[in-house]
Amino acid sequence: MAVTVWGAFLFIGICLLYKKRITASYLLYFIMPILLTILSYGSFLYFNNAFAGFKTGIIDFVINSMYSNTAYAKWVSGYDKPWKNIFEILISTLSQVTALGIVIAISDRLSKYYEKIKDNSLKRKLLFISVTIYTILIGQLLTIAAAPIRYKILNVIFICTILTYLYKLLKTPSYNNKQLMLLSIFIVSFTLTIRIFLDYTPLKHGFFLLPMSLICYYIFYIKIFPSLYNKTFGTTDLRYYYISAAILIVQLSLPSYFVSYLNYTNREITVNTIVGQFNFINNDRTHKVMQAARYLVDKTPKNSTLVVFPEGISINVLAQRDNPLPYTSFLPLDVETIGEDKLIKSIADKKIDYIAVLNSSTEECGYDRFQSYAKDLYRWIIENYTLDYVAATPLKNNNVQDITTYNYTYSGSVDIAVRQNYKVTDLTVLVFKRK
Repeated sequence: MAVTVWGAFLFIGICLLYKKRITASYLLYFIMPILLTILSYGSFLYFNNAFAGFKTGIIDFVINSMYSNTAYAKWVSGYDKPWKNIFEILISTLSQVTALGIVIAISDRLSKYYEKIKDNSLKRKLLFISVTIYTILIGQLLTIAAAPIRYKILNVIFICTILTYLYKLLKTPSYNNKQLMLLSIFIVSFTLTIRIFLDYTPLKHGFFLLPMSLICYYIFYIKIFPSLYNKTFGTTDLRYYYISAAILIVQLSLPSYFVSYLNYTNREITVNTIVGQFNFINNDRTHKVMQAARYLVDKTPKNSTLVVFPEGISINVLAQRDNPLPYTSFLPLDVETIGEDKLIKSIADKKIDYIAVLNSSTEECGYDRFQSYAKDLYRWIIENYTLDYVAATPLKNNNVQDITTYNYTYSGSVDIAVRQNYKVTDLTVLVFKRK
C-alpha cells in the first residue's frame, strides 16, 4: 500500500511539473509525503529486520497480480463475478444519485418556504421535523435498495472525479489549491483500493483499504453532488440539503456501527501478554487457539520457533514463540506468490521447531483448506515433522485414540486419523515437531 501511495504522489508531481511556473513549495507538496513514508516505514523494516520480506512481498505481489488467475484474487477484486458487480455499481450509483436528487430538490423548495415562515417559530420547528422525517424515509428506502453495496458508487466517483480534476489541473492557466488537494485525495484513495476495484465493500478484505476512500464518499455527498446539481439546474439554497445529507450519512452508517459494536462487545475473553492485552470472542475457535498456545507454553522450550498455517499469528503471540520467516500469512494467493519450494527451503534453512496447521476454511480463496492448495508443502511437513499435539473436539460416543503416537508416512493418513477421532467441522489445530 505504501508503494501505491508513493506512486500517486509521484503522479501528482508529474502533473505539477507539466505546468510552467513550478515553485519549491509545490515540489515539496508531493516530495515530502514520499520522503516521510520512506523514512518511517524504512525505519520500521530496519529495526524489525524485515527488508527481505518486504522486497519479496512487493515484487512477487506485482508479478502475481499481473499474471494470476486465482479464485482468491478474482474474489477480492470483484472479478469473480464481474457482470454482477458492474450491475451492483449501477444500482448503487443510480439509487444514491436519485435519492440525493430528490433530497436537494425538496430542500430547495423548503428553503423558499422558510423565507415565508421564518418569523413563525412553530412553523419553523415543524419544518425541521418534516425535513428529518422525509430524510429518514428516503434513507430507509436507500438502505433497502443499496445499503450492502452503497460504497460501490466509489467506482464511478473515482473515475469521473479524477479525470475532471486532472483535466482542470492541466488546462487552467493558474493553480487551484482546492482542486489540487481533491485530486491528490482521490488518486491516493483510488490507488489504495485498486485491489478491490469492482467490489468496494467494508466486508471481505476491503475493510482496511476503505477508510481513506470514505473521505471521498463524504466529499461526494457534501461537495461534488450539490455542485453538479447547481450547474445543471441553477443555483439552489443548500441549507436543508446539508442537514439531510448529514442524516443520510449517519443513517447509512448505523448498520456497520451495530455490527462493529456487537463484534467488540462479544469479546469476553481477556488475555494479558508481554505485548499487551487482547480481547477475544468467546467461541470454540478461541478456546482451541488458546489450548494450542497453552500447550506450546508448557511443553516446548522458550526459544523454540513456530510457524502457523494458513494463518494464526495469534498463536505465536499467545505462546510467545517467534516466527523467523518473513511471512505470516499463507493463504492461497500468498502460497502461490511465494512458491511452495521457496517456503520449504525457508522452513528447512531456519530449522523451524514447530509447525501448527489449522483446518480453517479458505473457500473464499477457491480452496476448502490449507491441505488442498499446499499439497507439496504439507507432504514435506509430514515427512520431516512428527505430530506432537492435537487441539480439537472429540467425536461423541467414541473412544478417542492418541493419534500423536502413530508414525505417519503420508499426509492422507493424518487426515484419516483426525476424521476418525475428531469433529472436522470444528477448528482443529495440529502441532508438528521437527524430527
